[in-house]
Amino acid sequence: MSNSDNILIGYCFLAALTENQNDLFNHVYVPICKRTLSLYSLSGSTHGSAKNIKDLILQEYGIDVPQIMVK
Repeated sequence: MSNSDNILIGYCFLAALTENQNDLFNHVYVPICKRTLSLYSLSGSTHGSAKNIKDLILQEYGIDVPQIMVK
């Protein structure tokens, strides 16, 4: 999958989170972020930036979320 495909999938995913009435934000996005933070912590990191979490989400899930969504 190319980088542009990942970006498109990421933005489509975020659009579905915000435009759908199924509360996908709390049922999908929040658990992804929590798991990513947990994995980041397990790697021994004690501090970092939103970019670090964004990169780990991309690595683990293949979703290129905008950095503002991580903050």
